[in-house]
Amino acid sequence: MHSQTEAHPGTVSKILWHFTGGPRWNETKQRQGVRRKKPSDAYNALRLILKAKKLRLGQYHEFVKAKYTVRVIDPKTKDVTRHPTEALIKSSPVCWLADIPIAHLSYHARRYGKFAIGFHRRAVVKHKFSPVFYVLNEAQPLQSLRRCFSGLEAISRVAQYRAGERYAEEIMCEQGHPADHSGLRDIVGEFESIGEDAERAQSELRDSLAFVKTFSQNEFSTVYCEREWRSTEEFTFELDDVAMIVLPKLGADPSFFDDFVKRKIAAVPRSIPIVPWEDLVEYQD
Repeated sequence: MHSQTEAHPGTVSKILWHFTGGPRWNETKQRQGVRRKKPSDAYNALRLILKAKKLRLGQYHEFVKAKYTVRVIDPKTKDVTRHPTEALIKSSPVCWLADIPIAHLSYHARRYGKFAIGFHRRAVVKHKFSPVFYVLNEAQPLQSLRRCFSGLEAISRVAQYRAGERYAEEIMCEQGHPADHSGLRDIVGEFESIGEDAERAQSELRDSLAFVKTFSQNEFSTVYCEREWRSTEEFTFELDDVAMIVLPKLGADPSFFDDFVKRKIAAVPRSIPIVPWEDLVEYQD
């Protein structure tokens, strides 16, 4: 028999975290950089979020990478060769949180710093954040997504081409007189409608891709364990939605923690714990 009070596994948290010290977005490489922000920049970002009570959509996009093989047939010899390639599909922009229990936060700080705002899970769910679907680069679901995009792009191209043609001006009857083309105009309109539907479907699919995180097999211990939750809409919150604020007490003079408490940033109520990083987890460089 199960007891009425069941223990939760160590991988489930009632607090979801937003760390403010992660690497900046590299627009040229279309990916996050390697180095995390300076502590002062992470601190300022945390203060601005609390002041605005808003997590904005950042520059970050998920670039879904699907690896696959292309078959090429030689027209003369009919020999078949296979060429490995990959498709890179850009998602809608996102804001993000991490579903990581406090006991496992220390490894997360190595990449994202030691400044964090923790939100109650109920507020996160209410805003319709959703856990990310982690999938290996070569996995079958990515091939299905790639084929969906490829098919929608083909439909959109054909629809735009057909809608752009002036059939009505070119078609003549057998005697060379202009044909009655009122029906053809309706067909052109249908092509335009199909193209618009395909573009809307692509936009919806890009929103769905925002919740897909691709990774390689050597990233199980890094990317896979971040346990992201994402939203394609900015997160406007109330201070009651905040469960905890974490800042480091060491490493600066005056410490970021002491400065935050002294300034009473964003009029944080006393009901919200403001905790030194060093007291929250075992300190690690």
